[in-house]
Amino acid sequence: LTAELTAELTARKKQYDFYRDKLLFHYGTYPMKPLAELGKWSGGKTPSMSEKSFWEQGTIPWISSKDMKSSTLEDTQDHITEKAVKEASMTVYPANSIAVVTRSGILKHTFPVAYVPFETTINQDIKMLVVNEDILPRYAFHVIQGKGNDILVKTKKQGGTVDSLDFQKVLAYKVPVPSKDVQSKLVEVLDNFESICTDLNIGLPAEIEARQKQYEYYRDLLLTFAETGSTLMTDR
Repeated sequence: LTAELTAELTARKKQYDFYRDKLLFHYGTYPMKPLAELGKWSGGKTPSMSEKSFWEQGTIPWISSKDMKSSTLEDTQDHITEKAVKEASMTVYPANSIAVVTRSGILKHTFPVAYVPFETTINQDIKMLVVNEDILPRYAFHVIQGKGNDILVKTKKQGGTVDSLDFQKVLAYKVPVPSKDVQSKLVEVLDNFESICTDLNIGLPAEIEARQKQYEYYRDLLLTFAETGSTLMTDR
């Protein structure tokens, strides 16, 4: 059962990727634009870790690579203070921006992209896109995520102690940009797909865990019977 549920999860993810690529990159002929033209890109930094007043009781999200584990962020592990924003000259990005990792060991195999629905700051390993008026933030997220593997292959720097991207090549990478009306329709469909996949990512692992616990419970009952000839039934 575990194998079947895991296979189901993998199949649904592949199905989502297939239809996303079909909609974004094969359905219709859209103008191609470099990522640089989607909006304003910029990077962040790390306030001094030795300055406790920059971090203690901080309320302002600060994104680092360890936060980039989901496609839509809900919060960050670390937060900085208003003092850090002012004295360390941190940029606070508006809600509905798109964050990408450009320097991290994770780039060995993955190009993390995340939609950020809240105001935030970022560290030096992250680049943030604040889109232009003619670009829907969710569309920018989907199209960058959809081309993530290709962007990684074509822009990754060779050598170096830490995996990183040549960001000028990232900015030059071209993606399809239809009218805003078409963007809206694509986003509606892709958000629905992503929601289904997210539900599966939550539901199926929980089901696998429940079945594993059930198996362990009955295994222990059987082994107890084999050893003593009786079982100790519990409220489980």
